[in-house]
This record gives sequence, C-alpha cells and structure tokens, in this order.
Amino acid sequence: MTTKVYKYGLLPPHENAALVNEYMYRTHRYKNALIELEREKRLKASGLLAEAVEIALPGFQQSIEDLECELKELKELKELKEQGQKDKLKEVNAALKLKRKAVKEAKALIKEDTDIQERLKACSDEANEKVKALRKKEADIPWGSRGFEERCLRMAQKAKGLPKFKRWEGNGHLTVSIQKQKDKPEITQESLFTNSSTQVQIQRVPVEAWESPSRSVRRKAARTELKLRIASCNKAGEIIAGGRIPLWAAFKMIMHRPLPEDGIIKGVQVQKIKTANHYKWHAIITIDIPDPVPVSNVAKAIALDIGWRKVPLGLRVAYWYDGDKEGELVIPSDLLSAIQKCNEIRSIRDLNFDKARDALVAWKKDRELPEWFKEATRALHAWKSTNRLAGLLYRWRENRIEGDETILELLDGSDRKAWRRHDLHLWQWEAHGRKKALRRRKEIFRVWAAKFAQQYDACFFEDINLSKLAQAKGLFKAAQSQRVEAATSILVGAFENAFKREGKHALKVPAQYTTTTCHVCGFVNTFEHNALVQVCASCKNSWDMDKNAAYNIHARGMEAVL
Repeated sequence: MTTKVYKYGLLPPHENAALVNEYMYRTHRYKNALIELEREKRLKASGLLAEAVEIALPGFQQSIEDLECELKELKELKELKEQGQKDKLKEVNAALKLKRKAVKEAKALIKEDTDIQERLKACSDEANEKVKALRKKEADIPWGSRGFEERCLRMAQKAKGLPKFKRWEGNGHLTVSIQKQKDKPEITQESLFTNSSTQVQIQRVPVEAWESPSRSVRRKAARTELKLRIASCNKAGEIIAGGRIPLWAAFKMIMHRPLPEDGIIKGVQVQKIKTANHYKWHAIITIDIPDPVPVSNVAKAIALDIGWRKVPLGLRVAYWYDGDKEGELVIPSDLLSAIQKCNEIRSIRDLNFDKARDALVAWKKDRELPEWFKEATRALHAWKSTNRLAGLLYRWRENRIEGDETILELLDGSDRKAWRRHDLHLWQWEAHGRKKALRRRKEIFRVWAAKFAQQYDACFFEDINLSKLAQAKGLFKAAQSQRVEAATSILVGAFENAFKREGKHALKVPAQYTTTTCHVCGFVNTFEHNALVQVCASCKNSWDMDKNAAYNIHARGMEAVL
C-alpha cells in the first residue's frame, strides 16, 4: 500500500468553534508537557553517564569545559592575524577533539555495564510512567491529537540535542486517527460521503466540481462541509469520556480534487496555521491506496545530478540526461527575485526594529518609571524580537506613563510611519510574499516531475545526504545562500513521488566519483570544484561537471536495472 496525503482549504469552524480552539490550545500544552518529561529523562540519563565518566576519567569533563571556553575566546577575536593565535586555535581544536573522542569511547563502554543499563532502564521506565499519568490526566483531549503529538516526540527522540518547547501563537491541530476495528469495514470514500462514519463526514460533491469545463462552476460545485468528531457526549449533552453520542465540529471546505475511489481513510487532521497575523485553516486527509503495477522493463530512463549553480536564466538545481537528450532544470530569475525581495523586507524590518529599540533605550535613560516597566525592559538593549516590543506596547497602552506621549506616538501612534503600524505592514508583505513564492517553486518542481514521469520508466539520483551537502564546509558564500532557494530535498521528493505514483522506478546509485570520473574515458580526475568546466587529465576532453555527473549516474543506473 502507498500512503497519500490530500490537502483542502477550510474556513474557520462554524459549529463548536470555541471548543475547537480550546482543544487546540490544550493539545499544545500537552505537547510541551511531553517535551518537559523527555528533557527531564535525557538530563537524568546524561547525569548518570557523566558521573560514570568522571569516575573512569577523572578531570576530563572539566578539562573539556576549559578548552571550550578557551576556544570560544579565540573565535570571538575578529581578526587572527598573528600566526601564533592561528596555531593556538588549531592546537585547542585538536586537543578538544581528542578529549571528546575519549569521552565518547568511555561512554560506549560504560553503557555496556549491567549496573548502568539497569539505572538507565529505571530512568526510562520512570519517564514512561509519568507519560501514562499525563495521558490519563488529559484523557478528554481527542485521543487522535494526543497520539499525533506522542508520535512526533518519538521521532524527535532520534535527533541530537534536547527537544525545545514550542510557544503558543494560535497554531494548532485536531487529529482523528482511524484504526481498523474488528468485524467492521474500513472507512472508504463512500463512508465519508454517506455519513456512515462516526468519526469524520463530508457532504457529497457533484462530479461537476472536477469535470466541468467552467472554472466558476467547478469552484461553486466544490463547496462542501467537513464534520470532525472532537468529543463524545451522554444523553444529557455532557461531554464525557466513552460517550456514545458524537460531538461534531463543522467546517466549510473547498474539495478541489477527488479522493481515490479505492483508498482507505487512515486519518483526518484539521490544521490552523498562522501566516503573519492571519490564520489559515486546512484539512489533511491521509489515505492508503493500492500500489500501482510496477514497470517490468526499463526502456527509457533519466538521470538527475542534483546541485545548485547560478546561470543566466536563474538558478540551476539539476542537470538531466536520458542517454540521448540532456538539459537543465532552472528556477526562473523572477521567482528568485521574489524570494530575495522577502529577504530584503526582513532586513528592513530588522533595521527599523533596531532604531525603535534604541529610541526607547534613549527615552528610558534617567527617567522615573514604574516598577512593572523597569522589570519588563530590564534587558531592553539586547532585545531582538519584534513580538517582544509589540507585547510591551500593548501593555503600555493600558498603563500609561507620564510624559510618554512623544515616544509612544513614535512607536505605536496613528501615523502610518509609526513603528508598529509600519512593521505590521512589512510583516504581512514578507510572510505572504514568501508563502506565495515557495508555493510557486513547489509547483514548478511538481510539473517537472510529472512531465518526466510520463516520458520515462525510471529516474536515477545519487545516493547522498542532501542536508549534509547543503551544510558542507568550503562552500562559496553565494552557494551557501543559494542552497535555501534551491530546496534540492523538495525537488528529489517531488520526483520520487511522481515516479512511484506511476508505478515506475526511482533509484539511488552510488555517488562516489560521479563528478570527477570522465564519462568519455573513465579516468578519475583530481581537481578543485570551483570551476564549472573541467578538462580531463587523460583524454583532454572538457565538460561541464554537472553534465559529466549526469552521464555517469545514468550509466550506473542502467547497469543496476538491466
């Protein structure tokens, strides 16, 4: 089975809206409570290992902390002109690496100790019991929403570092997870439209919503209503756990595309997403569909060399080759300009904020102020958050200070040039412009992928970690900024989805020496990657590095499938 996700636009709920927002807020608090328990467990386990390491390697941890402090001081020097300082930096770095390696090896040995394993297990069991108690305490939150947050936390456990708390900004979700019940059929599209499901229902949409040649007819016919079960009631209408009568939240929905008829509904999630100071509502429907019949013979295949490089027409994100033809995938210049414009607006906002903060710092100096204001602006000179200053102004309006007319008019006045009004305008411009540009980029990737999936039986990529490639040291400054605009992981995901949807192959081939191996003679060259065009040291042929890599990827891919 293949899992597909369908996304539809919603309006805010028109039934039980207050309850929807309350459950979203409580789900958010439940997430932070889970994060707190996870952090507590990890810190306790780290403490146990640190104690054991200190016994095995006395003084090592303190020496590491001293070296880290020394390294930080050296890095804070703006210019390391003297050779002695550079040598000292290398020496400290080398010593730090050796000590960290020793501690890592010691921890690996300590974890094999039976006593340590028992103590770590006890720590984990204690955390699990606390999670069970929390789950019981918050039992009236929809269990699908609780389960979604618990799955997210399990995924976060694999990442390095402690999970971070999330600030409440109004974003939230309500999730219904649909499980297979004994002696009951699974929920299909027909179950949604006939209102036979007790968890989620959708009013049936006429076929004109998708088949009419008129856009206005399609838009009008696509209007429907989604109902999501958010709680259960008894006969008296009281919300109770295990109640038999469903309590529904209703949303107006635009169902702009049909669900697959043979799909099994696995879950429905309603999301509330904040963009600038506005909220957008979406329905996310997760469906399992049967796998398409795979292509048995690969007659034509395309190879993609993923990588970003500035070209006259825009930003090249891949070079392709199919054994006969070749070409480039280029993000157009106007889209890059739109993304860059959002970055420029962000810079303007930062500059305006710095001026407003500095003006407030100057006004505050040598002035008698109430205690609440002193406490709220204790570290005002170091503020970097526009939300923090906006929150102060909101409180300030309710608690005026003598002689504050001029500064308050400058920061939060009726004039459109006042900081708060101007920043709100720029914030909306930046957020909505960025969202529009990124959606357009994603659509361009999908169109490319769908086009090639119709023409070819297989697609080959290099087997590389794109996130590590984007963070690799030694990249040009321009290349580092362009990696975000290129979004190569999204591009690869679009191609993988398109080819798998058509029952075709999306394969990864070994990436070793695809760029440096000459596709003409097979000689493995050694050269700097700064220049786009290279010359083979053996056969003296010159070629574009990305083009050469695409040729080699295609050859390796065809060897794998034939």
